[in-house]
Amino acid sequence: MSTVPVSPQLLEAIGVYESINRPLPSAKFAKLPSAYAASVHRKRHEFPKEQMPNPHWLACGVCGRKAEYDLGLIAVHPDVHPSNPESADLAQGLGDQFQCTGYFRCKYCNAAGPWAFVEDFTLFLMDALLRLSVEGPIEGFPVRPGHLKAFDGTEPKWATDLETHILGLIAQTPDDAYLWNRLGNVYRRGGVPELAVIAYEQSIQRDPRQVESRISLANLLYDADDFDHCIEHAHLALLHAAFYRRLPLQSLHELLCSVLRNLLASSLLKDDMSLFFPPTELAEEIAADHGLTAHPGARVLELPELHLNIDDLRSFSEVAMLYLGAAVPAAE
Repeated sequence: MSTVPVSPQLLEAIGVYESINRPLPSAKFAKLPSAYAASVHRKRHEFPKEQMPNPHWLACGVCGRKAEYDLGLIAVHPDVHPSNPESADLAQGLGDQFQCTGYFRCKYCNAAGPWAFVEDFTLFLMDALLRLSVEGPIEGFPVRPGHLKAFDGTEPKWATDLETHILGLIAQTPDDAYLWNRLGNVYRRGGVPELAVIAYEQSIQRDPRQVESRISLANLLYDADDFDHCIEHAHLALLHAAFYRRLPLQSLHELLCSVLRNLLASSLLKDDMSLFFPPTELAEEIAADHGLTAHPGARVLELPELHLNIDDLRSFSEVAMLYLGAAVPAAE
C-alpha cells in the first residue's frame, strides 16, 4: 500500500485530530475532509513532472534510518561559489548553502528532519554547477544557482520548513484563503498533489473568489482525468479573474492561459465544445455580485473565430484578456 508524508500540523489545521508517526496510508485519504484527495492520490504517478527526478540518499536524524528521497529543484546560493566551479573554495560550505522544493518526510517515522546525506552531496552539486557553466540553462535540470524566496520573503531550506512556517501563520489566521493557497503551492511544487488539492480546497472554502486556488485546482484535476470538476473550477476562475487583485496582471494572464488550455482539452475529451464557455447564468450571477450588469468575459462569445492550439499557450492570450477585461502588457 502506497503512503504519503503528511504533517500532523496539517491534519490538525483541517480538523483531523489524529496522532501520526508514520506516512499516511492510501486508504486514509478517502476519510479526509477533501472531495478530491483520494482520486488525485490514485493518479499521482501519472502527473507530469516539472523537472527530471532528483533522488538522493538521506539519513533521518530522528530515527537514524536511511532512504532515498526526491529533492526536487535544488537552488544553490550563488554567493557561496566563485565563477570557477572547480575552485577550492566551492566545497567549503557548499553542501549547506542550498534549498530544495521536494516535499518529503521520513518514510519510517514521518519526521521532517534533521537530515544527513549518505553520499557525497557536495560532489553532486559541484558536478551539476560545472555542467551548467559549460552548457548554460538546461530545461528540466534539477539544479540551478540562485535563491528560493517564499511569498513573504523567507528563504526556507526544506519544503517542510516552509510548510511549518505557513501552517504557523494559518494557525493565527485560519480563514486566510491566500495563505492556504500558498500552502497548496508548496505541496504542488513538492510533488504531493493530493496534499495540494486539500490546501486549495481549504482556500476556496474560505474565499470562493480565490482565483489562484481555482486555477491550480482545475489544472490538478485535469491531470487526474477528473474533467467535470476541472471544467467547474475553470469556469469559476475565469469569471472571478477580472476582479482578482492578488497577482500582477501579466502573471494572472499567464495562469488564465494555462487553465483555458486545460478547459479546451477537457471540453474536447467530453466531445462538447459548449463546455469551453462558462454558463451564461453563472456569468450573470458573478457580475451582479460585483455590481455589474454584464460580465467582461461575455465578449468571448462575440469573437468571430477562435484560433486555439492546445500545444501553444499563446493562442489563448486573446480569450484570457477578454476574461480579464483589460489589456495585458507584453512580456519583456
